[in-house]
Amino acid sequence: MLRTAVIGTFCFALIACSPKPTTALGGGSASAEPRLSAAATLQERLPADTIGYLRLPSPFGTFIATRNRTLDRARTSPEHIAAIEKLQQSIAKLPELLTAQTAPVKIALAHWRSPLEIAYVAPGRAAMAPPKIVLRVMLPGLNTKALAEALQGIAPPTSTGPSEIIGPNYFARFNEKDGELLVLAGEGVNAEGLDKLLANTAKELPFAAAQERNEQSKQSLFLWADLSALQPIIAGGSMLSKEFAPLINRLALEGKSLTIAAGTVAGKGRLSLELDATQGKLLHYLPRESKTWNISTVGAPDYFMSASLLPSPTEWQEMATQVKSDFGPEPAKLFASASTELRKHLGVSLDDFLAALGPDIGFFSDAAGSFFAVRMRDKAAWARVLEQINALPNSKLKQSGSVNLIQLRMDPPEPSDETAKFLARLTTTLAWVDEGEYLVFSGLPQPLRDRARLKPDTKVSDWLMATQGHRASQTLLGAFGPTRDVQRNTWYAWIGALAALSDLTNAELDIAQLPSAEELGLPRDGSVGLEWQASADRMSFVLGYDATPVDLLGGSPVAVVAGAGILAAVAIPAYQDYKVRAIVSAALAETAAAKTVLIESMVSTNEIPDELASLGVEETLSEGHQLRWENGMLLIGFAESAPSGVAGKQLALGVRWNEGSPLWVCGLAEPNVSVEELIGGNPAEHTTLENKYLPSSCRAPGA
Repeated sequence: MLRTAVIGTFCFALIACSPKPTTALGGGSASAEPRLSAAATLQERLPADTIGYLRLPSPFGTFIATRNRTLDRARTSPEHIAAIEKLQQSIAKLPELLTAQTAPVKIALAHWRSPLEIAYVAPGRAAMAPPKIVLRVMLPGLNTKALAEALQGIAPPTSTGPSEIIGPNYFARFNEKDGELLVLAGEGVNAEGLDKLLANTAKELPFAAAQERNEQSKQSLFLWADLSALQPIIAGGSMLSKEFAPLINRLALEGKSLTIAAGTVAGKGRLSLELDATQGKLLHYLPRESKTWNISTVGAPDYFMSASLLPSPTEWQEMATQVKSDFGPEPAKLFASASTELRKHLGVSLDDFLAALGPDIGFFSDAAGSFFAVRMRDKAAWARVLEQINALPNSKLKQSGSVNLIQLRMDPPEPSDETAKFLARLTTTLAWVDEGEYLVFSGLPQPLRDRARLKPDTKVSDWLMATQGHRASQTLLGAFGPTRDVQRNTWYAWIGALAALSDLTNAELDIAQLPSAEELGLPRDGSVGLEWQASADRMSFVLGYDATPVDLLGGSPVAVVAGAGILAAVAIPAYQDYKVRAIVSAALAETAAAKTVLIESMVSTNEIPDELASLGVEETLSEGHQLRWENGMLLIGFAESAPSGVAGKQLALGVRWNEGSPLWVCGLAEPNVSVEELIGGNPAEHTTLENKYLPSSCRAPGA
């Protein structure tokens, strides 16, 4: 079973990190791709009353689908598609997936082609109205009977027809010809309700604009929620943990919608979280001026970091007023003290400083050196700032050619402090040049002279657009830089993963037949970026990359393997815990007959039985676990041959039978009655299983 977990880990890694547009860049096999992938079309049929939408990419479609990026040449090559098809066929035949319990997993791996789409629809966009959940996925090659059998372990059907499956609170329609599965869930759902819902298609969905900003392929991971419509449900708090409830409730009150996406925008991979918060108070404290970077570097920059956080004097006053309104007079005093401190140390008026500079500050390194640049709002105001600084007793302004210099000394020390007097001789030197729209600073004049000599020729805004598909107009904080060999190393790391999967699944892939990076023409140079964007009514966090989010670590094989290792370190233990919980749940289910017989015996005889054998109850459960009745306590003893975590452990069940209705209390759960009413005492004292392995009905309170 470990190899199944490892295979699942790799599948999850590629699903989570792989956005998919629809147009290949070239070098691929357009005819082969549809065998393992299909389009997501539910979003084209949803009504305007949709208040939530989730799209999850399919496993094998993820591996080969085009994403409008250079790596498409590798993913859609005929050799790679053939290898993925062979791998898919081998995984579907794994003995571990041929049991009734793993039937849903087998269906997912053998038949799942399109992204899984789930939409939450509420009449009148009112979350408290009886909602409907609609689901769509493509499962070609499957029949209705096999699908109904797989659903037995998830949502057992109550009736099945040639193309319909009906269960408690759901109606499913399955087209065996093309494999389309449509499910409508909710109270009183039926075929007519499904047809009516899909016939009422919206002219434009409420999440269309968010999708265009964050995931243009319409095929990759995408989650959108209408917070304003869902607010009554969220405010109830029943679905939230105590730790996160206040934060989520605040988002629901101030936010309009929330978007999470991992897709492609302007040819770049993009992982984003976006909050549309027209009423969000945080946005009132952020500069609203449009940002742009017209400054140039000498050649492509080694890195570029931006911070567009300097407000204008008017915005500063508005922030002070807003803080006083939101938080009271004490926090508002910080705004006044900031102005006082600036004048104390630099002799500069805060209003003059903010009038002169902002909102943009940039840090970059290029062939000339390392610099930081500040946008000038007003040259006259900057001149006043320099006059105020030059008037300080410990400052000196001078000029060396085109380079300006300012030297600042520490405040004079106390006469008795000899060390401070000695250190006071040190000066801090700052050099800068005036380039019209920007002041460019350095710690020394020499890099600035080199900058003038080498003549900057690469406009930062053009470089950001070419490498990141990025527009700076809404970026508050950003960090961008080049990468080397990311796409090549990602391709070779994936070939290595295919070799491991081939061994685990007996697929016998001929890895040598896959094309090399040079044969595919994969570039060596790439880029990565991380930014916080904000406008008057929207805020988002964005990671842009070429191949996968681990580009941020440099894209080396070590980074790729480290990412997979971290994922495996989380996923495999979680899977092992799941297996243990499944064993415990199965054993607990087997006690149903024994519990019934015990209650019937105590009710009819008014006595507590001595042992199960006298009642004709089998004491050996499946998998070798033992069932015992001792002193009014039903005990499940797990076999030593069971997996670690459950082997040799015990789960106890207590019972009350002689007062009112019979009541069983399981494991560490808090009894609904006093412990004295349970004939064998508190089962928590006899349960040795860890809380995390227990079913929810047996867990300790608050767990």
